[in-house]
Amino acid sequence: MAIDLDRERLMSLNAAADLLSQLLGPRIAYKTAYNWSRCGIKKVKLDSVRIGESLFTTREAVIRFVEADLSADSKGHDWFRLQGANSRAVVASALTALATELNP
Repeated sequence: MAIDLDRERLMSLNAAADLLSQLLGPRIAYKTAYNWSRCGIKKVKLDSVRIGESLFTTREAVIRFVEADLSADSKGHDWFRLQGANSRAVVASALTALATELNP
């Protein structure tokens, strides 16, 4: 799903990397967030929009990205396990809390 600029507030990829770090556990660098917005991971891309020279995303797009990543078939290459990220259950509960915070 694409970013709806009328309903979603933009955030920089640096802020998105910080949010992803909070959700997933290990520190996510700007470059990683940039690569996920350009190339994706497990055929799942982080939605982003280019305004001028900068790329932006939204909290909702981060939630959609992590949800899609959790449900994608890893074929034995589980990013969460390989990167030392929080377990899928911990990520899912953090994601639920973030989604509740956005839509009370």
